[in-house]
Amino acid sequence: MNSRYIKSQQGMALIVSLLLLLAITIIVLAASRGTGQQERMSANLYDRELAFQATESAIRVAEQWLMNNPNHDDFTGVQGRYPQPDPNDPPRWRDPTTLWQAADLALGGLQQDAEFIIEDMGRWPDPPDCARGSTIPPGCLSQTYRITARSAGADRAGIMLQVLFRR
Repeated sequence: MNSRYIKSQQGMALIVSLLLLLAITIIVLAASRGTGQQERMSANLYDRELAFQATESAIRVAEQWLMNNPNHDDFTGVQGRYPQPDPNDPPRWRDPTTLWQAADLALGGLQQDAEFIIEDMGRWPDPPDCARGSTIPPGCLSQTYRITARSAGADRAGIMLQVLFRR
C-alpha cells in the first residue's frame, strides 16, 4: 500500500466512530424520554380510574342510605342532605359552603377520598310519559333525589358524577 494513502486516512476512523456514537446516544435519549412520558401517562390513567371507581362507590353509598331510610325527610344540609334546590341559586356542587358527606371507601386496599350530597328533587313522573294526560294516574309520581359525588385528592385526578335516584 501507498504510505501516503495510509497517512491521509489516519484519524478518519475516529471521526466516523464518534459520529456513530453520537447518533446512538441521541436515539437512546429519545427512547428513554418516550418511555418516561408513557409511564407518566399510565400513572395518570390509573389515578383517573381509581377516582372514577371511588366516585361510583360514593354514589352507591348514597343510594344505599336512601334505600335504608325510606321515610327520612331530614334534608336540611345535615350530613350532605339538602332540600329541593332553588333554580335561581348556583348549583350546590359549586358552592364552597356546601357540606359534603364523606364516603369511607377502600378500593382493593387503596384509600381514596370520595364524598357526596343528596338533594331532594320532589316528586317526578315515573315513567316520564305517565303524566302526559290531563289527570295524573295514581302511582305515577315518585320521590326523586339527585346524588352528586366527587372524588379528588391533593394533586390527584378529580371526578364528579351525578345520578337521579327514584323510590
